[in-house]
Amino acid sequence: MRIAKTLSLHRSIRFCLIVICLSASALMAAPRCPLTPAPQALFPAEKNELLFATQNLWRLVDDHTDASADRAVSPQYFKQRLHAVAEYIGATLRWPHFLAVQEVENAKMMHALADEIKRIGGPEYQFVLKDSLDPSGIDVAVLYRAPVKIGKIESPFHEMRFKRSPLYSRPPLVVTLTQPIAMTAAVVHLRSGINLEDERKGKNVQAKRRQQANVLRDWMVKKERSGESVMVLGDFNSSYGDPVYAESIAILDKTPFESVWYLIPEADRFSYIYQCNPQAIDNILIGKKLSARINRAAFSRGNAGYQYYLYKRKAPYFISDHDALGVYLKY
Repeated sequence: MRIAKTLSLHRSIRFCLIVICLSASALMAAPRCPLTPAPQALFPAEKNELLFATQNLWRLVDDHTDASADRAVSPQYFKQRLHAVAEYIGATLRWPHFLAVQEVENAKMMHALADEIKRIGGPEYQFVLKDSLDPSGIDVAVLYRAPVKIGKIESPFHEMRFKRSPLYSRPPLVVTLTQPIAMTAAVVHLRSGINLEDERKGKNVQAKRRQQANVLRDWMVKKERSGESVMVLGDFNSSYGDPVYAESIAILDKTPFESVWYLIPEADRFSYIYQCNPQAIDNILIGKKLSARINRAAFSRGNAGYQYYLYKRKAPYFISDHDALGVYLKY
């Protein structure tokens, strides 16, 4: 009996040593990523400036299951996260006049967010949202405040198809601003890079991303040529550099459009950090007609590079894995 216990103890010790060694090896093999930039807020808009910004809000969902792949959160967590996002929009994003958001769930939640902003002393926001086709229920939306006024709201890409599925799971949301600048803005959240270079699925993913970008590009150019002032902003899921991942932005960032990232020093042109690689996947493209109104561009810091806290600990006060990008237009 004593021998059996001793053998069992030896096996347990040996197992623990193996686990420790494997864990140590994994830690040694894991890349060390020093990219955790110090937090930084956008600049407050000055007089006669409009601040347009884009922010992915990393699955801002409520406490109800509304879609097949929706993962609801607890009522307490939802309340904490809503409060944290409201404070973030003020303290870090400086109350943009026009805020394009991605990965938000529904109109009810956007109502709650606008109410929370007002409750903590922020401005009165209105919002625009159209339900997407994403199985997890995440949508794109706009929060806007005075002096911005919005007229027509469209989703012209909603019915487009790619083989047997929607071309856009999260169709671009198109809004027409009537005041204080007459312009058209499209909020996008394009197909992610998941399985982009997979041996079996990669070609299909690449084809879908390419078609999304080409269809959007055709729409942008048509609007610009018709005399409209055009802006496209959001999460493009494409960044300059790697040829495969960069294909979408390479299609879109061409004359007569240009990215506002070019107004920022090259070393700071990123909104996301993937495996220690900084990427400018959130973008704002502005047409030639509207470009004369640009005063400056800016970015926030404090989200990209801190994903561990968001993914593992689910801390409600960590907002996103994306930083924000903003552009200031004179009017």
